[in-house]
Amino acid sequence: MKALIRKRPVASSRGFTLVELLVVIAIIGILVGLLLPAVQAAREAARRMQCTNNLKQWSLAIHNYHDTFKIIPPLSCADSKNPIVFPMTPVNAGARDGWGWQVFLFPFIEQSALFNQMNVNRELPSNHYAAVGGRTNLIQSTLSFARCPSDTGPDLNDKSFTAQRTNPTVLAGTSNYVGLVDSSTRNSSSFSLNGGFMNLSDRDFGRGNNKKAFRDLSDGTSNTIAIGERGYQVHGVDMQAALWFGSGRASHVSDPSFDLGATGKLSPNDVLGAAAYRRSSLASNHTGGVNVGLYDGSVHFISENIDHNNMDNGNQDQSNVDSAYERLIAISDGQVVSEF
Repeated sequence: MKALIRKRPVASSRGFTLVELLVVIAIIGILVGLLLPAVQAAREAARRMQCTNNLKQWSLAIHNYHDTFKIIPPLSCADSKNPIVFPMTPVNAGARDGWGWQVFLFPFIEQSALFNQMNVNRELPSNHYAAVGGRTNLIQSTLSFARCPSDTGPDLNDKSFTAQRTNPTVLAGTSNYVGLVDSSTRNSSSFSLNGGFMNLSDRDFGRGNNKKAFRDLSDGTSNTIAIGERGYQVHGVDMQAALWFGSGRASHVSDPSFDLGATGKLSPNDVLGAAAYRRSSLASNHTGGVNVGLYDGSVHFISENIDHNNMDNGNQDQSNVDSAYERLIAISDGQVVSEF
């Protein structure tokens, strides 16, 4: 009798069905969707930290400058009568173009070589962009420590006040950092400005408070904003950013405040204000606010929702310091803001 031989069933190889494949793809898509915002947030956090480090270096440089010259660096200066800024050879006293505060701090952030190359103590910026013999390559340098990594603006600032007022047009290196000149007005020629930075020129020279020092910060260095950031564009709206070299051929002594300084006329990241006010405000591409450096060398993040009141019956309030943001900018208003 023949033994019955049972054949083992051959296991048939089976692939993924279409439904299973679609499920796997959907799961992967969900995971990527969950991880991508986290990755983007981590990258922005790193960029914001680098911006904080930049402001820290500038803030400490202000301290070192003050230790050396006993004054806060000028927002802009083209004054041959000022022996502190021009200790060597006098320059054109009637000029409206001047070196900016960041240039004066170069020797204190290990940039003495660039400072000397630009011949800051002997020449005005116009020598670097004049039609004949200009050396624009220097003022067009891209300085990473003058840029916020979150800003997407070009290396050469085509929206600066200097670019608009010079002929032929001068495109200079973009900066994202500005000095605070006042809690409300944008006119940097006013002797009554309540911020720490001030524009020095022949027109300003001789006024009682045009050489402000830490002794004038009666509210305290840890309660007063020295510098902040301004992006090239925020939420698709032009904010102009700034220039690091200074301001070129201004038609009015207040013009450098657009390229170098900021005021508290608008709240941080206010993109709805008039263009003239936006380009003298603080703004960034960081979510929810801006980084600022205080006169004590510390760096803080200011919320775009900080208490701010610059309106009076529908008009810009030019006098009262009556909100937390304005009090942080004013150096001696007697209203100290401890938490912000």
